[in-house]
Amino acid sequence: MTKLQDKLAITQVLAGLMKHPERTSSKAYDLSTDDFVEKMHQIIFGAITNLYTNEAKKITILEIDAYLQNYTEQYRIFNENDGIEYLEAIQEFSVIDNFDMHYQRVKKFTFLRECKKIGIDISDIYNEKLVDLAEEEERNKRFDKMTLTDMVKHVELKIILIKEQFLSSNTFSGGHISENVQEIIDAKEASPSFGAPQASLFLNTIFRGSRKRKFNLKHGNTGGGKSRFGMANMAAKTIPEIWDNKENKWIKTGANKHGLIISTELDEEEIKLPFVAYIANVDESLIHEKKLTHEEKVRVEKAVTILEKSSLWFEVLSDFDIEDIETTIIKHINLHDVEFIEFDYIHTSLKLLSALAQKGARNLREDQILLIIAISLKDLCNKYDIHIESATQLNDNQNKDDNMDQSWIRGSKALADKIDGGYILLEIRPKDQKLIDAVYKSGKMVKFAVEPNISLNVYKSRGGKWKRIRVFGHFNTGTLRFQDLFCINYNGELISEIELKTISFNEPSGTEISKLLYDNDEDELPEFAED
Repeated sequence: MTKLQDKLAITQVLAGLMKHPERTSSKAYDLSTDDFVEKMHQIIFGAITNLYTNEAKKITILEIDAYLQNYTEQYRIFNENDGIEYLEAIQEFSVIDNFDMHYQRVKKFTFLRECKKIGIDISDIYNEKLVDLAEEEERNKRFDKMTLTDMVKHVELKIILIKEQFLSSNTFSGGHISENVQEIIDAKEASPSFGAPQASLFLNTIFRGSRKRKFNLKHGNTGGGKSRFGMANMAAKTIPEIWDNKENKWIKTGANKHGLIISTELDEEEIKLPFVAYIANVDESLIHEKKLTHEEKVRVEKAVTILEKSSLWFEVLSDFDIEDIETTIIKHINLHDVEFIEFDYIHTSLKLLSALAQKGARNLREDQILLIIAISLKDLCNKYDIHIESATQLNDNQNKDDNMDQSWIRGSKALADKIDGGYILLEIRPKDQKLIDAVYKSGKMVKFAVEPNISLNVYKSRGGKWKRIRVFGHFNTGTLRFQDLFCINYNGELISEIELKTISFNEPSGTEISKLLYDNDEDELPEFAED
């Protein structure tokens, strides 16, 4: 007979149930025949339970004996074990007030038996094979102190640790909060934690660059420049040499990151030509219209050779599901050491709907599907130590209020909960022009040679200092060149403290580019007048 039981506790529970049979159906006590190992105990428990179910008002020894006489095999076992004398004994020595304590002990042994039945090692909780009396006493003390909840958590932890070791080693890491703290501080002092550069130097400061394990999301209207700005961000990371109109020469940017553009709507030509235009600083429309000068043709030809030297790849997924996205990313991580991903546009697809339906997720709303994609992209950031930026459309709330936040996101405001950085691209509206005029009129800033034609409205920067910030700049969509002009907060107040951050590719933290180059000799960095 197994030792995984406590006969004293069992007899106390049975005696308590005879006194208070209502406990057999009470929600406070979860008892079944599985809580009793020996057949005799199961028979007595079954008799008490059935008598109470049949509305017996009082459970006595005679009532149990009379009930069991109707069941030949059970009554035989009851008599062979001197059932009446046994019941008299447990009633005599029972302590009814200690019922809860004995109940918990019975359940603890039930738990141990169930664990053992499915192959879980419980020897670290209760070792049945101890022969040394001192060790057995120590075991019993530890076991007595453990609650059933403690035991469940103990077993759960063992399963979790095994799961992390074999299934989730790339996703989870942990330990004591103090571990490696000094090393982290030392690393910050040696090299501030900035990621790879973005097209906007102001965004470099606000987001601390494109950091690994971070998922950023931009939002804009159809044709509002989302895809182009994503390309500009990628160009800042990966293009090693570009033409500078101001210096009238080719200059080295230092950009050396490995990037991947995943397009869901743009074709090969729409992805590649903008990068040629960026490198040569030639408006893409001139390439399409065959209006290039001889000097521009020479620059375009060299731009092609420079593009060949870059560590930038692309994929087109016209119809996709979550598995396609992950497979594509893993392929380029393994083949090309890609670390920075631009997933052009989050939206639904027929293949995605079909894949979700096969998994039992049918009739999902658009917001639920977009959220699933966002969660998957964020998980990929953590799992593979990469940075991902993507984009979504705006909804009609932009015409109803001036929040410029997650309430403007088409499909799902919940997307904002899953991202690390979020910003909205807006073309200059009449209300924005009034703010721009007020900034220049204030005399606090020198007017630029170019006018702002876009605002980047940052509504979320997890862990960052700057939020609800509007970056006004000039974005040439034909060359992907972006010029930062000035920043205001969501109240329209000019902010001069935000640094135009350049990030050095030579730093151990990775990342950097010298200040971005602009389109004409008159362009200049912002200057702030003295207060």
